[in-house]
Amino acid sequence: MIVCIPAMTSGGRNYVSLHFGKAPYFAFYEVSDTGFKQLSLERNPFATMGSGSSKGQAIARYLVSKGVEAVIAYEVGPGAFQHLRDHGIRVFVVEKTLPIEEALKLFIEGALTEAKEPVERD
Repeated sequence: MIVCIPAMTSGGRNYVSLHFGKAPYFAFYEVSDTGFKQLSLERNPFATMGSGSSKGQAIARYLVSKGVEAVIAYEVGPGAFQHLRDHGIRVFVVEKTLPIEEALKLFIEGALTEAKEPVERD
């Protein structure tokens, strides 16, 4: 399965970004029951686009074009959340920003919660 994680970098490491649509990067991984492999780390082409449903729709279409089946994020607003769900992309949430590798391990272990509604935090 291909998983997308909104990413930020610090100290040469990639972390789950605090913001989904405004994340500087999207990290794409091939994930199986036994591990994961990074496919690419790409600049988020929508990072500077205004907020709202059209941004969420654009991101969802972009992720569908990349074959993404799931997203791991810290938060996902209502517009993006609905469009991701409409395209069959599942959303899993982490409780804090952490290195992407740790988030993927939690995902493989089944320790992340699948969001049933948008997740917005202060």
